[in-house]
This record gives sequence, structure tokens and C-alpha cells, in this order.
Amino acid sequence: MPGLSTIPGIADFALHNPPGSVSRVYATNSAWYLVEIADVEPAGVPAWTTIKDRIRADVLRERRFQAAKAEADRLRGRIKMGSDLETAAAADSLEVTGPVQVTRLGGIPGLGRDPEVIAAAFALPVGRTSDPIRGERGWVILRVDEHPELDWAQFEKQKETLRRTLLNLKQNEIYASWLQDLRAKAKIEDYR
Repeated sequence: MPGLSTIPGIADFALHNPPGSVSRVYATNSAWYLVEIADVEPAGVPAWTTIKDRIRADVLRERRFQAAKAEADRLRGRIKMGSDLETAAAADSLEVTGPVQVTRLGGIPGLGRDPEVIAAAFALPVGRTSDPIRGERGWVILRVDEHPELDWAQFEKQKETLRRTLLNLKQNEIYASWLQDLRAKAKIEDYR
């Protein structure tokens, strides 16, 4: 269930109830969820007719990635020969976006939260240009212009608030798990 698998109890409800069943309300910090089981698909290998379009799209996507990889390798070759990123990209009419501030949680504007790209952004030394990195949306070549220093004084000011926030989150998770377990074990008979 894309987007819902992290919410405790929803997957269990979906696996143990027939089509047409409606769940109780699942509350999280950001939303309430009510789930109805529309259909149940039996386990096994899906029929060719149901997956052929998805397979065709996957093959076409892989071919586009391979074609783009050749272009990314040419660009990286120009950079290794001494061109800067902007000049090398301009030779193929490619766009250089930047500079942008990258955070581990926020991701990269325009590229999303691709872990490979974010890891490279934090691992590269200042002034270095990466080799082509395969991201979810295409190939990426990045250059790190700076790694700002951590402001420890600011961290010390916010440390207690951060600690309380994390403690509250953990307490809420434990409470939700405990409540879900109680509901799963409850045997209620309604004699109305």
C-alpha cells in the first residue's frame, strides 16, 4: 500500500479482512486514515496482460537511462580534461542548476530526496565534481562549493527542545503500538 505501509495496523487490517471491509480510523500526528478494502489479489505471479504495460515502461525507462549515461560520461570527460562544470555543460546545451543548499532531510530542490545523490553531496570534498550518479530522475553530476560548519552554539541552545520533541515522538509511537496491540487482542461482543 504505497504511502500507508508505515502506519501501524493498516497492513494487518488489509491482510486479514475481506473486500468491502472498512477499517476503524487510524490517527497519526499529521492525518486520520480510514481504509476500505476494494479488492484482494491472490498471491502468485501476475498474468502477462496485467503487467505488460509496466514492463514495457520499465524497459523504455532503462533505455533512456542508458542513452543519458553516455551523455553524462561525455560531460564528465570534459570536466576531467580541465573544463569547469558550467563550460562543459554549455557545450551540450545542458543546464547547470545551483548553487543550492542541501540538507539530509530536505533533499535537493528539483531532484528530491534521492539517497545516492544526497550521500555524494555530503561525501565529496569542497571543489570536487562527482562522477555521474544515477538518480531516480536521471543522471546527476554535482560539484560541492562549500560545507558550512555546524553551529554548535545554536545546537546547544536547541538541544533540550530537540530532546523533548524526540522523546514525545517515541512516547507517541509506543502508545500507538500498545493501543493497537490492545485492540487486536480485545474480544468484544455487542448484544444490541
